[in-house]
Amino acid sequence: MKVSSIQLEIKDERNKQQMISHVLNLMEKCRGDDLIILPELWNVGFFNYDNYKNLAEQIDGETASAISAKAKDLRAYVFSGSFVEKQGEKYYNTSVLFDREGKNIAEYRKIHLFSYKCREPEILTPGKDITVVDTEFGRIGFATCYDLRFPELFRRMAVEMGAEYFLVTSGWPYPRIEAWNVLN
Repeated sequence: MKVSSIQLEIKDERNKQQMISHVLNLMEKCRGDDLIILPELWNVGFFNYDNYKNLAEQIDGETASAISAKAKDLRAYVFSGSFVEKQGEKYYNTSVLFDREGKNIAEYRKIHLFSYKCREPEILTPGKDITVVDTEFGRIGFATCYDLRFPELFRRMAVEMGAEYFLVTSGWPYPRIEAWNVLN
């Protein structure tokens, strides 16, 4: 299995459509890979709290539709990273896994929202459901960034739900890379 993890520098001068286009171009360089993983809230920027609601979209909105089409074009699984999902009056930090046909095969809403010097819990609603999905690679469990600090989530995915691998999308800051490495 060949995996690519796309890392991004979020630049304020790029709008959402420009970020989507930029990421699709980066994904093109991953042609031939089996799985492509994108970062957390890459299309709006994690710290761009004031625009979360303005740039939110439905689960099948602009971002997911573009990633789905690219997954099909590349014939690769793509873990969408995450985006701000709007459902009714609630907003979530949501990830989607697309298969080689571009089909949405699983969704995950971040359960543990980060609160230290962060507005994420003021704006977003925590998810409630743990996600593990069957793929051609095995059973894969999902998590997002701060979820990594909660081992019970991973124990449940592995022991109770049979996860063999984990996909963890993140906007983890480089200055805390040692913590990221230890938690992984």
